[in-house]
Amino acid sequence: MTIYRVFLLIVIYLLLAGCAMNLITMDQIQNVTRDMTGEEVRLMLEKPPQYDYLVNGNDQVYYAEVYQMQTGTKTCYSPPTQTNPVGGTYTVPITDDYLFLYKDNKLYFWGFFNELSKSEDEEIQGISQDIIDGFSLAKKAKNNYNN
Repeated sequence: MTIYRVFLLIVIYLLLAGCAMNLITMDQIQNVTRDMTGEEVRLMLEKPPQYDYLVNGNDQVYYAEVYQMQTGTKTCYSPPTQTNPVGGTYTVPITDDYLFLYKDNKLYFWGFFNELSKSEDEEIQGISQDIIDGFSLAKKAKNNYNN
């Protein structure tokens, strides 16, 4: 194996590992309970949220934090190229946005965005569109800031 190929493999590994470090897993949230503070949740997850924003609804102000949850993995194939005549396979994480919603500085709801409308909590159902709209604006603002 040439030095170039070894270097390329190391770079790919570091890029994939760097992306994975910002992900949370189901194992990390198994001990999350209602009424935890944001600080307690962040300490448990050992990382800051990817997005955070305020949600106004039902005459309340909620605080939302969104993380990337690893929900699985996918094996990809890299076809042979001029610089890599062998090609190969690599694994990438499958992710989804995961929400932690705080009311009065206490955890009130946590789950995937598609679970908002399925919640048995009428308050959550009532503000679900506000939560989704706020997330859309937070993503757009972050993307504009990074560009």
